[in-house]
Amino acid sequence: MKKRRRTEITIETCEVRQIRSGLPAEPLPCPSCGPGVQLVPAEEAARRSQLGLRQLFRLVEAGHVHFVKTSEGQLLICLDSLREV
Repeated sequence: MKKRRRTEITIETCEVRQIRSGLPAEPLPCPSCGPGVQLVPAEEAARRSQLGLRQLFRLVEAGHVHFVKTSEGQLLICLDSLREV
């Protein structure tokens, strides 16, 4: 009778994920509405308003929506002004 040999291999992995909200560390006040107004990235504002990004950018360019551009170049949209449109 032949003996069977069994080899067991165990692999251990470690995974680190960094989750970024897209918002600046310090909340920025809306230049028109003042502090206490939520500013969100353009993608989030488009999702919440069910608009396309192109439509949202047109509103920004026309001056219908308040916005702030961060030092990193990210466009943050004032949700209060977006709700009024």
